[in-house]
Amino acid sequence: MQEGIELVPFFMSGVASNPALFQADNIHPNEKAQAILFKNVWGSMAPYQSILNQQK
Repeated sequence: MQEGIELVPFFMSGVASNPALFQADNIHPNEKAQAILFKNVWGSMAPYQSILNQQK
């Protein structure tokens, strides 16, 4: 961590390789994918919840 920041892991993990989780345009994730995307992003953001809450 040279810059003192952490990166969110690939947030499309578990979605990108599953065509059933995309809208007809094959670009945008569909409704079924949202819970997976949330879990991927929140999993890495949860440790910073207190900091995020202070920004309100």
